[in-house]
Amino acid sequence: MKMKARSGIIIWCIVIALFAGTAAFAATFKEFDSIGGYLLVLIIFAASTALTASFVVRNYLFVTEQEIRVCFGMTTTVLKMASISSLKKVTTLTASASASVKRIEIRYDGGIIYVSPKDEDKFIQTVCSYHPELRYIEQGESEINKK
Repeated sequence: MKMKARSGIIIWCIVIALFAGTAAFAATFKEFDSIGGYLLVLIIFAASTALTASFVVRNYLFVTEQEIRVCFGMTTTVLKMASISSLKKVTTLTASASASVKRIEIRYDGGIIYVSPKDEDKFIQTVCSYHPELRYIEQGESEINKK
């Protein structure tokens, strides 16, 4: 099942900063007297557009019985369902494959990843239905108490 991820203010701030930086570079670029100068600015604009568009367009999750595939920007992370130990709703600024601060922490054998599906409850329900022995930790609950 494909689930769209949330795009928070973080991703839009990055998009605006990247475009503003590129525009400032183009405005101060002194080599516009040649075709090469115009071509260089065009290439920089195209590269920055492709980079930022990848974070907006490729921001989703695939959940199947065997795995969760997290697609964010130019990266894809695959988590085997059997390796996941717990899910927990969190609000954090930790760097991860998520464009929002309202996230779900997924603990698995290889570490921790944060995702931000638009419908958090449906995501948790779907993952728990595929992996019944999975622990879902409520907000405010200590992980020590759940063991």
